[in-house]
Amino acid sequence: MSAIVADKRSNAHKWADWSVVTHGFAVFPLPQGHKKPSAGGLGITSATTDPAQIAEWWTAQPDANIGIVGDPNATDKFLLRVDVDTKHGGMDAWASFIAKHGPIKTLTTRTPSGGLHLYLHTRKPLGNSRGTLPTGIDIRGHSTGYTVGPPSVTCPVPGESVAGRYEFIDAQDRRQSSDSVSNRYPQRQTPRRS
Repeated sequence: MSAIVADKRSNAHKWADWSVVTHGFAVFPLPQGHKKPSAGGLGITSATTDPAQIAEWWTAQPDANIGIVGDPNATDKFLLRVDVDTKHGGMDAWASFIAKHGPIKTLTTRTPSGGLHLYLHTRKPLGNSRGTLPTGIDIRGHSTGYTVGPPSVTCPVPGESVAGRYEFIDAQDRRQSSDSVSNRYPQRQTPRRS
């Protein structure tokens, strides 16, 4: 008879592992309650898919939020995120895009402010794009920008975030090619940290 071993990982640690194993994302810890790295802390360049490093980070900081970037070892499938913000009419612009071109069935999260993060594949790594898409919609490239992943929780910080939780609204990994977005809106390669 085999013994049942309790999983002592924190909820955030389990989700960080799930993000790497299931979706091929690289992750790094963000300070608890925040969506920006702390000054001098870990950031995009620290992101990893290494289970031992992830375990070390989330054992030391069990409630750390999760920063997501593309796998730095990717060779043929790269990550692109569409960031739809509630500010500046982003949700209205996204609704117009969907009405015109049809829905995009892909891994999608809702942000604490009510915005969306959509996760797509590309055949080559792309950078961030801001200003070429309708106002309120930005692109986060494979490794030039990050998004905050579920089940991260933010506290209210003026000019940074509202209080709330990042949640999957479509957690199935059926990421479409980014062609469904990029063919309709040109992208400018402008690296930018978010």
